[in-house]
Amino acid sequence: MIRATIGPMAAEGSATESSAPPNDHIRTTARNAGWAYVSFVASKLLTFVATVILARILVPSDFGLVGFALVAMQYLDIVNRFGLDTAIVSWPEIDDDLLSTTFWFSVVTGFVFYAAAWFAAPAVAEFFGDAGVTDLLRVIALVLVIESFSIVHGALLRRDLRFKAKLVPDVIKGSTKGAASIAFALGGAGAWSLAWGQVIGALCEMIALFALVRFRPRLRFDRGRFGAFGRYGFHMISVELLAAVRANVDYLFVGRVLGRAALGAYTLAYRLPELVIRSLNGVVGSVAHPVMARLQHDRDALRAYYRDYVRIMATITVPAGVGMALIADPFVRLVYGTRWEAAIVPMQGIGIAMAITSVGWAPGVLYKAINRPAMLNAVSIAKVPLAIGALWWAAPRGIDTVAWTQVGLATAYLTIDTFGLRVITGIGFDVVASAVAGSICGALAMSAVARGITALGLANGATLALTIVAGSAVYVVVLGVVRPSELRELRKLVLRR
Repeated sequence: MIRATIGPMAAEGSATESSAPPNDHIRTTARNAGWAYVSFVASKLLTFVATVILARILVPSDFGLVGFALVAMQYLDIVNRFGLDTAIVSWPEIDDDLLSTTFWFSVVTGFVFYAAAWFAAPAVAEFFGDAGVTDLLRVIALVLVIESFSIVHGALLRRDLRFKAKLVPDVIKGSTKGAASIAFALGGAGAWSLAWGQVIGALCEMIALFALVRFRPRLRFDRGRFGAFGRYGFHMISVELLAAVRANVDYLFVGRVLGRAALGAYTLAYRLPELVIRSLNGVVGSVAHPVMARLQHDRDALRAYYRDYVRIMATITVPAGVGMALIADPFVRLVYGTRWEAAIVPMQGIGIAMAITSVGWAPGVLYKAINRPAMLNAVSIAKVPLAIGALWWAAPRGIDTVAWTQVGLATAYLTIDTFGLRVITGIGFDVVASAVAGSICGALAMSAVARGITALGLANGATLALTIVAGSAVYVVVLGVVRPSELRELRKLVLRR
């Protein structure tokens, strides 16, 4: 039998964790986030390296065609998971019976939603006006079946904070997906190389997860115990679907209005900001989720942890996002090649938007940890009309306008998130302002230095390298002057002291 050690009903574990000093919780998060980030980035870095190689082989329309299918897959994957991976992490106490029930439910839904994808593929192709989407989506959707066998195993790694172990399946998935895609592309498979890479990567990840996690499902289905558990998961579906609408509505509109070549450039513009910023948000959030769950009955400790969490994240992600904007021009020309110049301005807007979004990421993690999915739903519902209206207006004006519209949306989302958080926890705008003040000062100084370097008219490689080195140094110096305590805390976390 597997018993929870991190939930509020695990009396001994909860008492120990909630009574620990707030900085200990931050260091616990940093330690596990370090491994989680290494794991995630190792996988994403392998995918990114493969993308750079593929960008030299394939054309923007190939990326755009697969992008059509992947937009549909985002929604299918969320429904396929049924929020059960999040439920496993958050649930106070679990055992083999509940896990076995969840496993078989996941497998059945995997086949059901693969069938749904098969029959929906022609409609998706018609929506985007590209018949090639039909067969591509039917192949990529095999991932739904494959991943349904390992949803429980992956969630157990997160629940037990085994982020060091998670490095193995993440690296295996990233390497096999990239290698397979490159091999197929060199063989002239075009967009199909990206599709088969997705399937092969998911299959190899599933095998690795089964090898790492000792849980083996029993042939049983406890319908009674699954009720409340499944209801929590159902709430998370609506939360995640609403989030996916916001996260992918730009792809929907760009693909439908501007076509596959524009979507290909827009997709590639996301790659570096996604690797550096979004991955950090997701990874740290996945670690902070179980830590916050341990503290959910000690609101003072939870509020203290939250303040430190936002402050440290802002210290890292604000300069990272601004940095993406500053290096976009030389980076795209040097790394992707001149055929991808259309991705430069979108990458600038996306980088800054992600920096803003990273500050607003924390409330969603907190709501999940304290089992308030209804609040997540309410906040998400408030955001969706803004996203649809703004991006529908922006799409006909080109991908540059779409990317910079994301900056305005990110600011609006942060305002909504902070207001909701204040209602629930009393943590308000003053906490956010205090958390980001030092980072903004440093980022502004970094921008001034980068503009001076650009004015020198150096080669792309020299401009890129000098901007990264000089900009980072200036940021650290300015942060050390205006917020020395934040710099010291960040140094301690990095060195794990």
